[in-house]
Amino acid sequence: MSTGNCHRDSETGEPAKKRFRQTSILDSFSFRRKLSKRAEEAQSRVEEAILSDLANEKKEEMSDNRGEEMSQQMRERAAEAAERRRSAKSPWSTPPHESHDDQPANQGPASHHRHHKSHDSPSSHPSSSRHGRHRLSPSGVVPRASKYVDEEKPSTSRDTLSTSHHGRRDHKHKRRSRSDSSPEYGGPDSPLVIPDSPTVIPESPVLSEPPTDSPASPSNQSDTLVYEDSEPVFSNSDVLSQRDPSQPSWFGTPISALNRTPACSSPLPSLKPDSQHTVLFRPHVRPGDPPRPFPDKYRDVWDDAHVRMPCSDENLYPVQDQDGSKTVKSRWEVVQSALLGNIQNSLDLEEAILTYNSRYANRWDFRGLHSFFTEYLDDDEARGFFKVTLPAMVKLALRLPEIVTQSPPLLKKQMRHSITLSQLQVASLLSNAFFCTFPRRNAYQRNSEYSSFPSINFNDLFKGGKHGVDRRRAEKLKTLVHYFKRVTARMPCGTLTFRRQSFPKMPVWKTCKDPLTRLHVSAEGMIEEDGTGMLQVDFANKVIGGGVLGFGLVQEEIRFLICPEMILSRLFTETLEADECLVIIGAEQYSCYKGYSDTYKWAGDYQDQTTRDTWGRRCTEVVAIDALKYRTYTEQCNPGMVKRELDKAFCGFYRSDVLPSNLSAIATGNWGCGAFGGDSRIKGLIQMMSSAVAKRDLAYFTFGDAQLAEDLYKMHEFAEANSLSVGDLWNVIQSYHRTCAKTSRKPAVELFSYIYQMYSDFQDSTDEEGAGQDWEEGAEGKGHGSQIKGWESDEEGADGTTERKESLDYKAMTP
Repeated sequence: MSTGNCHRDSETGEPAKKRFRQTSILDSFSFRRKLSKRAEEAQSRVEEAILSDLANEKKEEMSDNRGEEMSQQMRERAAEAAERRRSAKSPWSTPPHESHDDQPANQGPASHHRHHKSHDSPSSHPSSSRHGRHRLSPSGVVPRASKYVDEEKPSTSRDTLSTSHHGRRDHKHKRRSRSDSSPEYGGPDSPLVIPDSPTVIPESPVLSEPPTDSPASPSNQSDTLVYEDSEPVFSNSDVLSQRDPSQPSWFGTPISALNRTPACSSPLPSLKPDSQHTVLFRPHVRPGDPPRPFPDKYRDVWDDAHVRMPCSDENLYPVQDQDGSKTVKSRWEVVQSALLGNIQNSLDLEEAILTYNSRYANRWDFRGLHSFFTEYLDDDEARGFFKVTLPAMVKLALRLPEIVTQSPPLLKKQMRHSITLSQLQVASLLSNAFFCTFPRRNAYQRNSEYSSFPSINFNDLFKGGKHGVDRRRAEKLKTLVHYFKRVTARMPCGTLTFRRQSFPKMPVWKTCKDPLTRLHVSAEGMIEEDGTGMLQVDFANKVIGGGVLGFGLVQEEIRFLICPEMILSRLFTETLEADECLVIIGAEQYSCYKGYSDTYKWAGDYQDQTTRDTWGRRCTEVVAIDALKYRTYTEQCNPGMVKRELDKAFCGFYRSDVLPSNLSAIATGNWGCGAFGGDSRIKGLIQMMSSAVAKRDLAYFTFGDAQLAEDLYKMHEFAEANSLSVGDLWNVIQSYHRTCAKTSRKPAVELFSYIYQMYSDFQDSTDEEGAGQDWEEGAEGKGHGSQIKGWESDEEGADGTTERKESLDYKAMTP
């Protein structure tokens, strides 16, 4: 007897194990087949509707006035239906008697272009139809693609490539036009039925101690890769010029309705130093006069907790006498002797700098500095610098002991501390950085003292390119030279604060019941211009400043160049950890610019007219938060990764000592995208969630990407219309990772499409007999999000298995 016959099916003859394996696979994908069939049926309905609309359009052309009248009727109907739904307290869609059987023929949904139409207060409109936002139809069905969607906007090709924020055609971001929306795409124009939800919303974030194995724990945190450049997310004139003028420029709440400082701010307490705040001047600030330094005479400190000052008596340097013997001498005396010499050109400047940095004579490259003055500037500008500006800079640098009379403390890891300086003190310290006088800041081996700190001396900025002039560094030098020209001609009299902050407790995101706050999203504008008075986000490198003193020239570097006082943060700020950020208040802008990255150019002087607060600081608050670097789309949906980014953003946005009504809105954009590989839609949703728990509104600038602006706005409206809390969104992201994001490549269904589709499936399931009862039994008071089919409870694995798994995934996937 053959042994093979024992393992074969008697009817089919197939091996039993193989047949069992095939059956299991088919069963496991039954839900996907169901979705696919449903998507095909819905798509056929969409195509029939489009053909019908086109036929009707040929017969009768709707006038503009008639279209606007119909849109107004539709808005009124939506508001009335929403009010009836709230009165009925229905957790689902509008009751059957509220259907649209009596709707006029060819009645379309509200126009997508209702921006700049009204400036009423957002609070005067129903929550489901807030001013400036798209309304859902009273039946709870997202409008299908039809002629009304593209009535005022020409359709684009299905294969049109979206333009990335840095002006290049990006084949990774193909997107369909709104006229091509379908259930397969899963966008808000698909014919999906959307449930409402009776979500309970508390007034404060839910906080808890982070677990010991949490991915946000510093002990388990894998470091972000250090890159010379920060991610490129600043606006590009080329991208803005390519935007279709027929498309809406902004969506959501008018930016004029968002909070700004100082109008929304509460009075500041009196300025005084304490254990968590170092003030380097006497706190009696008088307008028009630079604050007096404190203490009156220089107090030397030379230890690993403070900046090692160039003028310290402990700063010694070996010098060679005329007889060839070596002796130890005060390095500050060598600096004074070298800089007070006759410096007439860049060669003299190089010789002076190497006098007290002789060990780097064969390593430092000054070709870029020489080319800048001999080839990049004209003769008059070069002579003016060496005759006027440079001597004033030397004087400012050598006055350091009388201007900065104490050593600033180092802002080390997990240290919650603030430093407040005068602009005069900042200028003196930056002048010393230009002349490369700071000791022990040129060695970056692993065992060196400042290996975890950014560079501060300007020597790397003096490097040359392959052909002498490095155009990037030349434009940087031009911008910084303008700053020194300004402050040496007329010294500003204000102050600045640098604050390193972290929070020992982070929100428990799965239990957060906070709804999303107001959103303004715009394809035009820039953070530093349109976000005046708001909390402005610096898309930072964890090494603060990124490549501002090197080759980098993108978002963070440009901001540090036009506001050079921010560069001083590199003097005392250690590398940021996962739960930390740096806040800079009062930095003044000195320069205009145009272009971006390789096209960046200094564009002239800028006179900053921003109001000052009672401490003498410009009302400009910038928060530096660094994002993780991703290799694939799917890994950024890993729960550990998402939690890390939520925690980082929350750390930057939250203020425990300020009432929500006194908080300014957040001005942000495509944080963590570009060179860091983040998806702009996922990062936008993460920032919406963090700002909601921090109780702050959000102004989001997409830098010319109109489609991104519309997608973010629609997701915000979708979450608001369905009463989705931050916890609900967290749960659906986890479900997405378990269901669709297990492959290393980009999945067929993206996160936003998945969210729309999951709620449609949930609504369909409630139409079946007994589905409502099953849903109620499974609710357990956790919110409707965790009961959607395919979602698992976050409480599973009470022994901590789930949390440990996320932590391990986070470690394994972190670059």
